[in-house]
This record gives sequence, C-alpha cells and structure tokens, in this order.
Amino acid sequence: MSLKSLALMTGLVLAVSGCASRKAEPEPAPDLCGAGEYQSFVGAPLAAVTFPDDLRPRILHPGDMMTMDYREDRMNIEVDEEGVIKRVWCG
Repeated sequence: MSLKSLALMTGLVLAVSGCASRKAEPEPAPDLCGAGEYQSFVGAPLAAVTFPDDLRPRILHPGDMMTMDYREDRMNIEVDEEGVIKRVWCG
C-alpha cells in the first residue's frame, strides 16, 4: 500500500469515527403529566407530600416492578429506602 493510500484511509477512518462519536441531543419530553410542578418535592419525604385528589401518581419503591409502557400523561415518583423522593417524571 502506498503512503498516499495509507494517508487517505487514515483520513477516512478518522472522519467516520468523528461522525459516529457525536450523538444527537434527545428532544426533551413534553411535561404532559405535570411532573415539572413537583420537582421541588425531590429530597422530601413522600409522607410529607400532599397530592390533589385527581392526581394518581405511580409511586415506585426500591425493588418494585414497573411496566415499561410509556404513558406521557402518567406521573412517576421514585422513592428511596427511607421513603424520600428521588425523582419525578412523566412516562
């Protein structure tokens, strides 16, 4: 293989690898369940939080099984072993 061919192959490999390493930023999910309003509860004990009667969030404790179906109108609240809210999101 000639030096010119080797240089061309090296350039092509670098160009392709540079394109492959860039990932498109995911679109932020719409907040259709209203999780944004409850982000201030992260770090608070679940027992101290009051939700409106018409809101029925899915509470997830460590080790709980969870369906993987995506429902953009469903609010999920993840708590730790002590019942402290770790995460609030739609899905």
